[in-house]
Amino acid sequence: MACVPCSCTAQILQFEGIRSSSPTLSSAVDNTLPAFVFILALIFRMERLSLKSSYGQAKLLGTLVSVTGAFVVTFYRGPSIIRTSSTSNSSDHHHHQQLLLFPKSSWVFGGFLLSLHTLVVAFLHIIQASIVNDYQAEFPIAFFYCFFASIQTTLISLVAERDPSAWRLRPNLELIAIIYAAIFGCAIRSLVNLWCLGKNGPVYVAMFKPFGIVIAVVTSSTFLRDSLYLGSVVGSAIISVGFYAVMWGKAKEWKIAKDIEEYSLMSTTERVPLL
Repeated sequence: MACVPCSCTAQILQFEGIRSSSPTLSSAVDNTLPAFVFILALIFRMERLSLKSSYGQAKLLGTLVSVTGAFVVTFYRGPSIIRTSSTSNSSDHHHHQQLLLFPKSSWVFGGFLLSLHTLVVAFLHIIQASIVNDYQAEFPIAFFYCFFASIQTTLISLVAERDPSAWRLRPNLELIAIIYAAIFGCAIRSLVNLWCLGKNGPVYVAMFKPFGIVIAVVTSSTFLRDSLYLGSVVGSAIISVGFYAVMWGKAKEWKIAKDIEEYSLMSTTERVPLL
């Protein structure tokens, strides 16, 4: 399966990119995924763009607005709205700004690797969407995807990690995290992702990437009692506007396509002679 090497390559590029730059830059570049997927979907004719129609304009502008909101959340912190931790002070904000203003010497190389990672993930969405469109069997595809991905990552890990103690599992939080990642982060996520790709296409799935930031902001401030900042609120609002603009454009496009299909079916029925 071609999607397995793409997935493993994307993870390697992301880890190397983060090591060469920073998690902040990784988050910023990663949130450009909807733009990459949108362009590739247009190239491979999986998506139609009519700039003269309202739904086409909504899809294009919504994608750009959503990506802009993701950048706002990543790079702009702003004043604290709800302060729940004494550790969130001005020194942390100064350190955050230093990471952006004074990057490491390998910052450009790391950004290049992260950009390649996002492009590979975008291609992965396109490949998976084409596979699901040809073979309407999400469960077997998800099974073989996880199976071959496990084999490939195991072989790579055996070469990269030679210390036997690193493979020892203990009944603690680490084991719970591994089981959770295997069930929800790999198996269920792959199945849901494939099902949505088959139903609604790659652009629809990619649009949830920046929207995940909104969920992270809400859950971290609610359950982890993290401080809530103005930048997170403003960026989340911008992401929500762009997200729902794209969803409205897609719904409008589907409705028009359905109406055209029903009209064509009625016209064909009327032309059939009665015997």
